[in-house]
This record gives sequence, structure tokens and C-alpha cells, in this order.
Amino acid sequence: MPYLIITAFLWATVFTVIELFIAGKVDNIFAALIRVAFAALVFLPFLNWKTPNSIKLKMIALGAAQIGGMYIFFFQSFNYLSGATVALLMAFTPIYVTLIYDAFHRQFKAKYLLTALLAVAGVCIIESKGNMGSTNFLVGLIFSQCANICFAFGQAAYKRLNEIQPVKQKEVFGFFFIGAALAISVAFLFFGDTTKTSLGLPQLLALIWLGTVTTGIGYFLWNKGGTMVDSGTLGIMNNAVTPIGVTINILVTHKQIDLFTFLVGLAVLFFALILHVKVIAKNG
Repeated sequence: MPYLIITAFLWATVFTVIELFIAGKVDNIFAALIRVAFAALVFLPFLNWKTPNSIKLKMIALGAAQIGGMYIFFFQSFNYLSGATVALLMAFTPIYVTLIYDAFHRQFKAKYLLTALLAVAGVCIIESKGNMGSTNFLVGLIFSQCANICFAFGQAAYKRLNEIQPVKQKEVFGFFFIGAALAISVAFLFFGDTTKTSLGLPQLLALIWLGTVTTGIGYFLWNKGGTMVDSGTLGIMNNAVTPIGVTINILVTHKQIDLFTFLVGLAVLFFALILHVKVIAKNG
């Protein structure tokens, strides 16, 4: 759990940093590519090239899905939605994590899904009223949910891989980012805007933070932490990022918030986590 909590606070900064310094200024796919390149550099010194090829390929595939696919859709959503709204729409990730992990085990844990839905309800209560019915919102919704599914699949698959083939995670995580870089490179080749690849100092500093800290260190801590908890807790913790991210976004951008609904939603989210950890997970 500590790994997940630390990462939740790191990731909470992402929405605001992208909205202020990246979205609309730098090509989304190019920004994602630079971000994973910095992340790969963090783990390059620890990379064990003698790792069995089967594990290398699996880690590369996981990186391509969890980060490559997720970032492509995630960055696109900022073209249609505010940082706070993107943060709120990430709420559905716990449901995907629970369902995908159960599918790997060919089972269905209704109680785990129940607490995941409760976590989603908490974030929906927090959600501010806005352009819910607009075309921009609907397009942004599709992009954000595709990002959620990619992210959830990677988490569930990484957890499952370490159950079947335990690995020294620090030594193989570089392959994870190599996979992400390959996927995003292909996407940039076909869909990237080469006229938006110039980086000013604010954009460069933002990408260094996003790449080395929130991506490099963050994904390692998150996936490692995910192997140490059950799938329900992992799913719910995805939504811990949301209220923190929304709070940071509002404080920095000075947007208005309904404090009462925010606190009620936060209480529901916290209740879902306590219910799962203290009651459901302990009783199977």
C-alpha cells in the first residue's frame, strides 16, 4: 500500500502539469515519446540484458499496452477536456482492473466489483457540472476510457505475470519502457505533428518531471505495489489519484469547486477502500 500511496501523490500532479505546459503547445504523441524516453533512462543502468527472452517480450508488450496505448489516448483527451475533467473520468479504471484481473483467473468476484463501483460513485459525486453533453466531452470521454482500459490491462497483466513468473522488477522494468517507446514511436510516425516538436524551457522541464518522476519512478512503484495487494485494492487505489489531482488542479488554476460535494465524494471513496481492505478482502 505505501508504494501506491506515494505514487498517487506523484501522479496527482500530472493533470495540471499537462494542462498548463503541454496540451496545445507540444504534439501529444511527441510529448508522450519524450516522457517515456526520460523514464527509460532512469532504469537503463539497472537493466539486466541476460533476462530470459520470454520475460523481455512480455515486459515490452506490457509497456506497449499500459504506457504506450494509455499515453496516446490520455494526451488526446486533453484536446477536448480540462485537466480536472480528465482526472475525474479516470474514475472508471477500478472497474476495468477488477474485471480484467478476474478474466485472467477465469473467475468473477462480485464483491470486488461492488467496491470498485462504490469508488466510482465517490468520484462521480465529486464531479463538477460542466459540458457533459457537448460533442467535445463525448470525444474526450472516448479517449479517456480507451486510456483507462489500456492502463487497467497493463496493471492486471503485470500483477498476473509476477504471480506466474516472479522477476527482479528493477532489472526488467527498463524493457517495460522500451515497449512503451516502440508503441509511441509508431504512433508518432503515422499521426504525429512534426510542426509541434519544439520544446521551450517550460515544456522541457515539465517533460523531465513527467518522464523521470511520475513515469519512471511512478510506474515502477505503482506496478511493484500492485503485486503486493489484491486486485480490488489496486483498482480502488487508482481513484485515490483523482481527488488529489482535482485539488491540485483547482488550487493552481483557481477554478471553482463545490466543497460539500467534493468532501462527500471523497468520504465515499475512502469508505470504499476501508470496506474492501478491512472487510471484503479479509473474508475473501
